[in-house]
Amino acid sequence: MWAEEKSPAEYANFCRQATEWQCHKLVARNPARFASFAALPLPFVKESIAAVAHALHSMPFPADGFAVGTAIGGVYLGDPSFDPLWEVINMLEHSALIYVHPSDNVRPNLPYPGAVQEWPFETARVITSLMSNGVFKRYPNIRWIMSHMGGVFPFLHQRVQNMVNTRPWFVGAKSAVDIFGEHPLDPLAYSTALKNVYWDTAQSSGHQFTNIKAMEGNAVSKKIVFGTDFPYQPANTGPEQSGLFDEEAMERIRWRNMLEMMPRVEDEWKKTGTI
Repeated sequence: MWAEEKSPAEYANFCRQATEWQCHKLVARNPARFASFAALPLPFVKESIAAVAHALHSMPFPADGFAVGTAIGGVYLGDPSFDPLWEVINMLEHSALIYVHPSDNVRPNLPYPGAVQEWPFETARVITSLMSNGVFKRYPNIRWIMSHMGGVFPFLHQRVQNMVNTRPWFVGAKSAVDIFGEHPLDPLAYSTALKNVYWDTAQSSGHQFTNIKAMEGNAVSKKIVFGTDFPYQPANTGPEQSGLFDEEAMERIRWRNMLEMMPRVEDEWKKTGTI
């Protein structure tokens, strides 16, 4: 919404202010506790590439990753117009991490906000967009964190896989092999197609994890990261409610998976003797 109301320069400046606030007001105060995702001013690709450079090279604490919405003005992240940005991030030695949060892209005429139902569908759309347009495959160094356990995508994953295998053109793909690899009918083909996609636990409930496990297999605990929508969701006990994870797996979900993707924070933990 903000991108539609501002010029490229105005929106880039708005995002820069948000990024700098994170760095100076949070990370600088406690670099072992806080990490930052630099806001990228999409759909403005040139300005977003400049924001990547600024976030990594012009602040006392470089950004640990980047934050984007699912779509801007009806254009989803899998659109080829965004490829130059993914190319830049894919080449980063560190910080090739993107957090994706649903945006109010589709606004049905309903008497409640998008957060109630529409956002989970928005997340499913962007996953399908990135996957079917080959972004995950072309830029293998980028790791993606999808909010809210991927929205409704885990519930629809078998439907999407069936469509890709029988009618790949439905999702804009040339063939199922392009998305799922050499064994597109394998129930665990998603573990290849989405190997760099992680799922955050914000707004999750126990039954969702059964669907994630059906996609990811027994290594699922390595692909889930803790997230919270506090104060909108006071407690987050979805992983525990599922009954699928032992204490070692819960340790990975609570902090270890995320720490492995943020080498700067990991170094800070080592300095303070936390690990």
